[in-house]
Amino acid sequence: MVGSKFITIAQLYGQDMNIYGDNGNILTLVKRLEWRGYKTKLVHLEVGSKLPVDVDIIVGGGGQDAGQDKVKVDLKRKKDELTTAANNGVVMLMICGMYQLFGHKFITSENVTIEGISIFDMITKAGNKRIIGNVVVRTDEFGKLVGFERARVIMTGQMKRVR
Repeated sequence: MVGSKFITIAQLYGQDMNIYGDNGNILTLVKRLEWRGYKTKLVHLEVGSKLPVDVDIIVGGGGQDAGQDKVKVDLKRKKDELTTAANNGVVMLMICGMYQLFGHKFITSENVTIEGISIFDMITKAGNKRIIGNVVVRTDEFGKLVGFERARVIMTGQMKRVR
């Protein structure tokens, strides 16, 4: 048992980016860590708050286009901190809207472009027809990655570690 090891989890914009019950992802992660003997500290990062330097895991959830539009300016302010965290090996789980904002840009179904922070080398474009389902990507470095997506993702480069 790990016992005294602390894991700091930062939740990005839980008030605005929680359309798919993403708070449940946080609760599950905390509980599973506690079952394994870790002590957890949960930090809620909303607009204007600063990323803690001791963060181990960053989780961002889904949100409607309006929620993404609300947090995009603040997310750009956090870009350098988030990029440094990624380069230092901090685990990041980005879902739906935050996943889109971590790419170069998200193009809505109304053809409005929401600029991202370019941590992921991709562009996400919504279609007129709702696309929902499992996505499987095979990579040399990471093996098979399985996810779930509702929009078309255009990979503009190779998937690779940020480091």
